[in-house]
Amino acid sequence: MLCNFTAGVDVVSMLNLHELLLPENGPVAAPGEPDYARPDEVVLSGSWHNHFPGETRIQLDYSRLLSFYDTTLAPSLVDKRFGKDRLQHRIDGISKADLNTFMERLEEVLQRPHGQSLVDWRSVLHITVTRFSDRLENVQYLLNQTHSSASPVSLPELKRVQRELSLMIQPYALLPLSPKSDDSNNHSWAFGTFEQCAITQTSYLHKIPDLTSSELGLLRAIEETNTEICRVVTTMWAEGIEAGLDTTIPMDIQYDSMQETVVKWNKSINQLIHWLDWSVWLKCRPACAYDVGPFYAGAELTS
Repeated sequence: MLCNFTAGVDVVSMLNLHELLLPENGPVAAPGEPDYARPDEVVLSGSWHNHFPGETRIQLDYSRLLSFYDTTLAPSLVDKRFGKDRLQHRIDGISKADLNTFMERLEEVLQRPHGQSLVDWRSVLHITVTRFSDRLENVQYLLNQTHSSASPVSLPELKRVQRELSLMIQPYALLPLSPKSDDSNNHSWAFGTFEQCAITQTSYLHKIPDLTSSELGLLRAIEETNTEICRVVTTMWAEGIEAGLDTTIPMDIQYDSMQETVVKWNKSINQLIHWLDWSVWLKCRPACAYDVGPFYAGAELTS
């Protein structure tokens, strides 16, 4: 947020432009004529920078970043966001104590001298998303297709899901793997794989000296996100192996529990994606044609 336009900001131009805005009661263009100035174009043009790398002309200082999503700064907002999509998140309802804490931290951050962080936080955050976003979305799609089908559960379709899970877990699957089906359902044999999945991408960051409170908050957020993703994905992967769905690890196929597995997996992946609520999933479903977009045709944005 730019609070002082006289500090380091120069006027490039001041133009008296023709205001081509539509009235509230509808378009002014005659039928068949081009509609040059929809108010939604302002939102559309701003959305061009929604995805990585974003607005590259502005370089954020992550070492001094504050976020109302930080539960150590604004715990009172957790319940306010619960069950809501990201577009419905507001800071309305924040407690007075949390607001005072946030303002104190803001004063501290603003007084801190500028410095060069030793961590490229933008890349670290981006990698966290790109590692899993497409895979998780594909697993959700495959499971939704299987779960919504009136026909019996298809073994080949479940093996496709297992393959996607294996691709996410493969870089962290420690050898030797000794899967076994047990009554406790704790999948203890896969714990080492889960641990590697959860910590591999961030363990080295703990060795970097003099991280600021903002950077420690980012590190905590990334690790909590990785841990939850890896917990869900590793559990599903282990269950798939024990059910005999993994072609690389032969085990007896548990036909009797297939339907139960589909229901459980479908719930797990939907809850995870809803919890993550990443902006990369905020898009038209199905995708809009090239000449049609959500700001033109009233298409529904879903995540």
